[in-house]
Amino acid sequence: GESLIPGVLPALAASGALDAVESAGFTRKYGATYVWGRSRKPWTVKFNEVYPDQAFSYQVDRAKFDKLLLDHASSEGVAVCEGTTALGPLGTSDNVQGACVRDADGHEREIESELTIDATGQDALFGRHFRTREFNESLRHVALYGYWSGGHDLPDIIGSDDPEDAGNIIIVTVAGGWIWHIPIAHDMRSVGLVTDPAAIAELN
Repeated sequence: GESLIPGVLPALAASGALDAVESAGFTRKYGATYVWGRSRKPWTVKFNEVYPDQAFSYQVDRAKFDKLLLDHASSEGVAVCEGTTALGPLGTSDNVQGACVRDADGHEREIESELTIDATGQDALFGRHFRTREFNESLRHVALYGYWSGGHDLPDIIGSDDPEDAGNIIIVTVAGGWIWHIPIAHDMRSVGLVTDPAAIAELN
């Protein structure tokens, strides 16, 4: 997502992309603030209280972040095929041998590989093809979200005098789900509601 956990930084370092991420100007995230539980009083967890060697992470603009990672991969010798759509797997569910793709010009071709990763997320391209997709029903939620400008900074809302709190994600429980507020940048905030699919089905 947009709100990275500190554990992603070692992976970025191992890939060689960490320097580029650190210099991209993303909002630093030192913890998370919650309105969760019996009290409606906000409370904050600092990452360094849990992981002393991982004091922060980043809130990222996914378009900028993903492009940065793509360009880094290309610079390391990865053959990048932009404008290409994966159509389905080659082989069987026990022996995937690559993927069939369609390029930007509409031409279809097969790409064979010893290792193929389906990174289509909830689309689950291979899982749907092989009918192997399984759901964790306790986590089967939907999210409604958007991007907003303006609003108040988090320290103003929770009455904090710690400037590091300005980069926190804030998570608030509401009837039927929870809300996130992510300060992507000074002039852009991601706000979303996570709820049960049944609640969305009832909307007009």
